[in-house]
Amino acid sequence: MTRRIILMTVALAAVAWLYWTLRSEAQAPGDDPLAALHLEAHQPPIDALRALAAEEDRAAAALGESPERVELEAAWSALAVAQAAVATGALSAPPPEAERRMERAVTSWIGRFGPGSFAAAGVAPWRRFRAAIDGLKERSRSTKRSLVAQLAADAPEQQKEVNAACGEFLAFGDSLGVIDTAGQLRMSDELLRLVFRYRWLAQARGSRPLHELMTPAELDTFWRWRIEEGARLPPAAVARFVADFVAQRGGYGGVKGGYALPAVFLLRGEPALAYDALLLEQKAHPSPQTEQLVQAVARLGSATKAAPVAR
Repeated sequence: MTRRIILMTVALAAVAWLYWTLRSEAQAPGDDPLAALHLEAHQPPIDALRALAAEEDRAAAALGESPERVELEAAWSALAVAQAAVATGALSAPPPEAERRMERAVTSWIGRFGPGSFAAAGVAPWRRFRAAIDGLKERSRSTKRSLVAQLAADAPEQQKEVNAACGEFLAFGDSLGVIDTAGQLRMSDELLRLVFRYRWLAQARGSRPLHELMTPAELDTFWRWRIEEGARLPPAAVARFVADFVAQRGGYGGVKGGYALPAVFLLRGEPALAYDALLLEQKAHPSPQTEQLVQAVARLGSATKAAPVAR
């Protein structure tokens, strides 16, 4: 595993070096063969996310106790336990009743308090989520196990607490590559809360679309994090997510139309996939510029294959 990680790191470094070499060889900015595919990695708007979280915390403090709130939180925990069981292979799918119970609880909450208060209702579940993750991190540091291995080694009561608070999050994070090589979570506090918030608010999509429940900055950050940090995402999933993003925003980080997907693949250090995506774009919308990009990315891919790899 260590050797594989080293090889992957060297390969990605080679791609980055070759990409910027091709850029620096241009005589002028207009001569850059890859300019149309240039894409900067997304930088989360940390201050805006903190301000939103503080506003949400204040709204949560004003919420009173109610039967709807008790049932909403209980239904969320029950669904999380079922999702965790699916992630570990104990169940093939969440029991339909757990999903229906969550739907009923959301409908009941929104029917009484409105969709605008649903985010605030998620603050208490978020705090339980954060406490469970922090406790797991602490045990993991003490035993020097990965987070996933530590959860598997925890006492049943501890496992139950984490599963009820976090659901399939750890398996989800591991599949996306947000668990680092030491088995630890590599996410800022703000991004961690945003991912939780997205999953929570997604439960209310039946009453109001997500773009009305979340700000554009939040959605852009979540979508781009999922695409750009998802080291283990299969190409088909990357293509689907990028297509969704382009449909919502008309482009991707300033890159328009059919160039968005190859630009993302280059950003991810995958020139061969960028080349394939460009070929499809050239077939669908032939143009001299796309042909030039095909040739430039082909040179990049060929040079990457020829680059020496440490053994």
